[in-house]
Amino acid sequence: MRGNDYQHAIGWLWACKMLEDSASISSVSIEDTDGGAFDDVVVRRAIEPDLYIQAKSSNYGNKIVDRKWLTTSPTAAGKSPLQHFYRTYTDLAACNVRFSLELWTNRVFDHTNPLLALRDQKHDKIDLSQILAASPRTRIGAERDFWAAHLDITVEEVIGFLAVVRWNYTGSELEIRERAKLFMKLASLHHDEAAVDLGVTIIRGWVSDGLGPQTAADVVRQATDLGLVAARPRRTSAPEPANDRESLTAVATRGLPPGCRMSIESLREVSPEDANRVVDQLTQPFACIPGVLMHLASNPPEWLRNANPLAWDAIAQFSEAHEIPDSNVLRDSALEWGSLRGPLDLVRETAQAADDKEFERARELLEQIPETFPLFEAIAASVNDGNRGMVNAIRNSSLGDW
Repeated sequence: MRGNDYQHAIGWLWACKMLEDSASISSVSIEDTDGGAFDDVVVRRAIEPDLYIQAKSSNYGNKIVDRKWLTTSPTAAGKSPLQHFYRTYTDLAACNVRFSLELWTNRVFDHTNPLLALRDQKHDKIDLSQILAASPRTRIGAERDFWAAHLDITVEEVIGFLAVVRWNYTGSELEIRERAKLFMKLASLHHDEAAVDLGVTIIRGWVSDGLGPQTAADVVRQATDLGLVAARPRRTSAPEPANDRESLTAVATRGLPPGCRMSIESLREVSPEDANRVVDQLTQPFACIPGVLMHLASNPPEWLRNANPLAWDAIAQFSEAHEIPDSNVLRDSALEWGSLRGPLDLVRETAQAADDKEFERARELLEQIPETFPLFEAIAASVNDGNRGMVNAIRNSSLGDW
């Protein structure tokens, strides 16, 4: 179980890194079916090579990574760890994808082994230039040739294999958990020991439930369900001195899209607490991750269910401004919860349908617009009489008084 905890801690570390850098990291998976011998943690990236991790831990310091461990099969008919590593390398290389293989271990590497002693402490890679230059009569050359014979490949193929392998000494599981806390803090998650335990529980659930690659949105949803998302601290005393005397929340609001900001300021007039909650939600580092706001809309907390419709307007406009996928679904959710923009959105959809010559749909939408809405006559004219009738209707409308 301790080995699993080590693996799951690494998985949680990378899940938290994904929250901080979701633009670069597409997904994280545990015991990935495509990972071969490096299936413990697989990190798929948008630009950089995908990362395949083999996690190997020991309870005590009497185990090391040496030639014996690398080249000894656990069973008579099985393959050695080094043979499994090479097989994974060839399988992935055949797929013509960019990838990196990493052994993450709390075991120290045998510094007396001629090849492992060439492990670069800066990049965690074995120095290939020294391996290539070594004569077979040297210790380095003899060990290189031993690895080649064990894998039944050429020296050049050994070099190609080692070029994509990193040998990462991680330190203890505790050190990995401490590193995870830093990324949890950056992602506005609780980051104490109990919170890390919950994060590891999330990773353990991926394995027990047979889940495949998980995205940042998946992690946010799971973290939210477990209460891991930390509320941003609210000012409870007088604001700190500043030129414009604005509160921290008002300063945060200024960074939001204009339409979203207008809805929040209008909301602040009727419910300052709800306005602050919306700002807290939309200024979280992961607010722009696809799926996060959708989860909020499909499972709204009690405060949002009871909030003024302006709260929903702000969320929908934030999503549209950032071009988050499924923004139209969020807008529909806002309308369903009583958005004050409802008639305007219906007018927009009706006008678009009319422009696209979809007059039947335009008339169906027209029936949903209140006849008392100032633009009703204008949009009706655009559907029935074309643009000329719409212009005349706008001139005669009471939009300025609405």
